[in-house]
Amino acid sequence: MSKTLAEKVYARVMVALADPIREEILRLLLGKSDGISFTKIKNKLKIQNDASLSNHLNALQRSCLVERTSNLGDLKTSGDPYYSITPIGRAIIPSIPDAIRTAISEALASKSIPEYYPGENGPIGSFSL
Repeated sequence: MSKTLAEKVYARVMVALADPIREEILRLLLGKSDGISFTKIKNKLKIQNDASLSNHLNALQRSCLVERTSNLGDLKTSGDPYYSITPIGRAIIPSIPDAIRTAISEALASKSIPEYYPGENGPIGSFSL
């Protein structure tokens, strides 16, 4: 059975949002209507490796959350690609924390999450979310 385009995008969005660095990139871009250069993203998030940032931005582009643009008005940074959040990203990103908090609260209320949560390094047990 072939997936629809919407299902493919949804799957990519879920994978992209699972990474905390990508979430930071999205939150940074959310506040900038003109976009931000690769170099400024790198510096603001203190990412040392260009390839790492490039991989994160590519994943966000493949998930339709970020688009690469060029800033033709600034000659100093004309070779530095700019990135901005897409309309899909603008619609999704602000609602994610609330949706996650709601889901966790509901799971805790229904005792679907074990009370013995062992911390970040151990197994959590089974969830029934």
